[in-house]
Amino acid sequence: MINWLREVDSSFWGVVMSIIMAVLRIVRDKEEDKFFRIAVEALLCGAITFTIGSGVKALGYEGWDLFVGGTVGAFGSQYVRALGYAWAKSKAGQKDKAP
Repeated sequence: MINWLREVDSSFWGVVMSIIMAVLRIVRDKEEDKFFRIAVEALLCGAITFTIGSGVKALGYEGWDLFVGGTVGAFGSQYVRALGYAWAKSKAGQKDKAP
């Protein structure tokens, strides 16, 4: 089993880190008390981490998966989505704020 853990791609560990951090953040901040909503938020953070991690790897930055996972999990999917929206609008030349 230890050998399998070493051979698993770092993207997997980034997603796992994101899910764990999201659950811990939600429970600590008492944002939600329903299991389904906690699970959906954690899975959203995992999916966002996988997407961002893939982009980071495509840009040639290997080994940043855990950092991305921890960051996305700590901030949450809504915050990361708002940051992405603001970044995209700034690249498009629009000046107004993200919703």
